[in-house]
Amino acid sequence: MSTIRRGSRGELVKSFQRFLIGRNAMEPPADGIAGALTDQGIRIFQGAAGLTVDGIAGPKTQAAAKERGWDPANTIPEMVAQVATSLGIEPEALEALRHVETGSRSRPDLTRFEPHVFLRKRPDLKGQIPYTRGSRGAWSTTAAETNRAAFDHAFSLAPQDAIESTSWGLWQVMGWALLRHWPDPTEATLNFFASPEAVSYAVFATWVRENPRFLSAIRDKDWVRVARIYNGNGPNVLRYSSAMREAYARIAGAE
Repeated sequence: MSTIRRGSRGELVKSFQRFLIGRNAMEPPADGIAGALTDQGIRIFQGAAGLTVDGIAGPKTQAAAKERGWDPANTIPEMVAQVATSLGIEPEALEALRHVETGSRSRPDLTRFEPHVFLRKRPDLKGQIPYTRGSRGAWSTTAAETNRAAFDHAFSLAPQDAIESTSWGLWQVMGWALLRHWPDPTEATLNFFASPEAVSYAVFATWVRENPRFLSAIRDKDWVRVARIYNGNGPNVLRYSSAMREAYARIAGAE
């Protein structure tokens, strides 16, 4: 692992800065550039940990930091940072949302077709689209009715309606945002599956730009509003908002 000293730069430095901020050894921000404040923060931490005080976070200092909860993997992905910057959102806030909402998804090409949404648009196709109302809401919990094959079937009947009735990618954004980039349904699906991760972030950014209430909420780090707007006003709002608040505190080094 790289040594962190004055003049060091990068995500590892930013991660260590967040750790120092979280221990009140350094003032924000965590900017990924090790200057005088970082040097001083390392010295404060080293003194408190009983280490040699030299302002250099080498193997022993980093090992001591890990024992006290530092996770060197606590970095912000480049795409998150780019999208956050373009939207005027604090990268740590967007990363907290990503951690909670997409952290368990390993497939950026994920699609979920919503037959109840499709049938609202196209009641004339009732009987051709399998749909079983879920026990806790209108959405189907039957995989065969929501998977890629279900989408492909709906697409063969009504391409644009099928896209708009499907959530796409890592962020599970509804398809109207995908069609903002490629109005032709065939082109939209081809581009998504050709580069699902990049398109996931692009359509998420589009969704945010067209949702000023959400943009205001995440800029304010009002996690209850963020969860309510992003997930709907269901029973999980408090669970999601608490998870986001905790993730932000950890990522921003504010714990």
